[in-house]
Amino acid sequence: MRNEEVGETITPRMIVSKLAVDKNRGNALSEGKVEPSEPREIKAGEQGEKYHVFLFRKNEFGLYKSFDLQFGPLYNSSEKLFKGKTATYSLPR
Repeated sequence: MRNEEVGETITPRMIVSKLAVDKNRGNALSEGKVEPSEPREIKAGEQGEKYHVFLFRKNEFGLYKSFDLQFGPLYNSSEKLFKGKTATYSLPR
């Protein structure tokens, strides 16, 4: 993630992500408690990474056919950024 357009500090822990399973079958939220806590912030012009962890039972995971990962909206300390827009990616199976 590159923080140039925002022009201020982003807190990666505040990046919300959701995984849509088989389109309308269900959703999974990322498990923040098992995700790395560093970096705590990304300043304007800096670059950083944020891992998103989703937990599934092994016997159920094989039943799912498609996963769409949705990021956002992004927040700073007081408001939604980029007009509250989200980004969605279809993940390979």
